[in-house]
Amino acid sequence: MRHSMHKALNIKTSTGRKPICGGINNGFSILDIKKNEDSSQLNIQSVSYPSMRPRFPRTSIGPTVASPSLLDSRSGAELLTTSGLVLKKYNFVTNVWNTIGSISSTNNAVVTEFGNTMLFANGVDAKSLIGSTFATVPGMPMVNLLETFAGRCYGANTANDKLSFSATASPLDWTLATFGGEITVATKSNSKCRGLKLFNNHIVYFKEDSIHELYGTHPGNYYMQLLTDKMGCISPKSIVEVAGALYFASIEGYYVYGGGMVPQNISYPFIDGYIKRIDLNNLDKCVSGATGEIMYTVLPIDDGDTVLLTYNTRLKQWYVEDDPSYVAFYVFNFILYAMTRSGQLVQIIDKNGSEVVNWNFVTKALTRDIASAKKQLDKLYVTMKVETGSTVTVALSQTTNGNDFVTVGTFSSTADYEVKEIIIPHVLHGSADWHRIKISGTGDSTIDGLEYQLRIIPTSH
Repeated sequence: MRHSMHKALNIKTSTGRKPICGGINNGFSILDIKKNEDSSQLNIQSVSYPSMRPRFPRTSIGPTVASPSLLDSRSGAELLTTSGLVLKKYNFVTNVWNTIGSISSTNNAVVTEFGNTMLFANGVDAKSLIGSTFATVPGMPMVNLLETFAGRCYGANTANDKLSFSATASPLDWTLATFGGEITVATKSNSKCRGLKLFNNHIVYFKEDSIHELYGTHPGNYYMQLLTDKMGCISPKSIVEVAGALYFASIEGYYVYGGGMVPQNISYPFIDGYIKRIDLNNLDKCVSGATGEIMYTVLPIDDGDTVLLTYNTRLKQWYVEDDPSYVAFYVFNFILYAMTRSGQLVQIIDKNGSEVVNWNFVTKALTRDIASAKKQLDKLYVTMKVETGSTVTVALSQTTNGNDFVTVGTFSSTADYEVKEIIIPHVLHGSADWHRIKISGTGDSTIDGLEYQLRIIPTSH
């Protein structure tokens, strides 16, 4: 009888496999994103692509500091930060921050090195560290951006449109008499500097609405070559080199510059939902770092809020993580560290860490591309491996938005990969236009596959 009823109503059963691990896409409608993309997610990473896996634990390192404005190193041997009006270095043996010297401001700070000399600048202080002597550099311009290239140090200040440079082989001498000096990077908009970066054997100078490169071999033939006036940079700390390319944040989104070509947008449409919410009053909160092929970036959104995003430069996929309070990133001894706004040093990836990570992702709406029929979701098959002490929960929604998910299965540790069959409960057996799947968990698990069985019911009946 049941079979003949299905035949009379022309009900068909259809199975499908939902590709996973395609990153987030909140720029398009949940109906228009790709099948392997998520409409929302938290703490998912691409390290096990094409499987889904939560991010690795993070570990807090050492005591906190006050009002940090820097995370860098000296000669690759000492990790540096600022704590209030003090420059400090971290001792990984005693786990304490030791004082180097005093400064005058908690402004964003930078350092660069030339031989045995390290320069420190924050727009108010211009100092050098040679050995253990931390002293003011007479005549050095008040810059808050620094780079070293081809025998000179270069500096800029986000309050003006100048590019300053030291004398050859003399990082402490910035005078005209010894061929130090400055260049005005003039544009029609008279916009200010928003970044300085050595890349591809050129000093790259970012403004709010344009990008320039320094050409020439000495002050007598220096000139600034306009790369583009179609975009600029919103924050000096958003600029990071990853796998031989330069990445930065603009008001229009994130861009990649490989040298020679105009930078290309990498954020549209994937995180356009966040780009449209950029907080113009807190652009300096945009900071980036990288390890391997993964870029980490904090984007200021709404009114003082931030979101932490990661970008896989090889797969070209975006992911969302929690704890967006970082003010700086730095790779030290091949380990990516971050400094929080509250002054806590954090090891971003600690595979042996004890942090229990909460994670989730929500699929696009399953439609089977048949708009003229209702769908009834009968079964789900999830291939997963759940580590000891971890849990995975599967939930369903019959709408295209909102948090109206109903739990249909919860699973604990598995010995190995297992295919879990989930028979949809009667409460969700009503036909619907859409079905969203939310998989969430606590602790480490791997989701390797997601299949579903639908019954297609013609709307005319």
